[in-house]
Amino acid sequence: MNKIFLYGKDDVEPVLRKVKSAVLSFSPDPIRTDVLVKNIQDREGGISQIKRWISTASFRLILIEGLSDAFKDKDVSSFMMWLKDHAEDFEGPYIIIKESESLAGVSNVAMKIDNIDDLLLNIR
Repeated sequence: MNKIFLYGKDDVEPVLRKVKSAVLSFSPDPIRTDVLVKNIQDREGGISQIKRWISTASFRLILIEGLSDAFKDKDVSSFMMWLKDHAEDFEGPYIIIKESESLAGVSNVAMKIDNIDDLLLNIR
């Protein structure tokens, strides 16, 4: 079951409030939301945080914002495969990758969603 979504709009708050959620942003201007937001500028620190959240099952939903900022000059494929292996686990969280443009390698793993209703239908 694919639990990784690619979404480009800012109206994610209803989805984040539906289940225990966290936001990790690599963006210099992180999304404004009431759920837990961690803004990390360095890629390695952010990836370590995401891996901790996933491996400890701390959250049911994790929104990753600005992944393209973190992987500007790097290949994202190995991270995306790790994410896919862990998020598709029955106990693993749903992952929303919030990007306005798709980073090469992300679209191979994430299902592109165009409206918030599709996200609400998929997240249980």
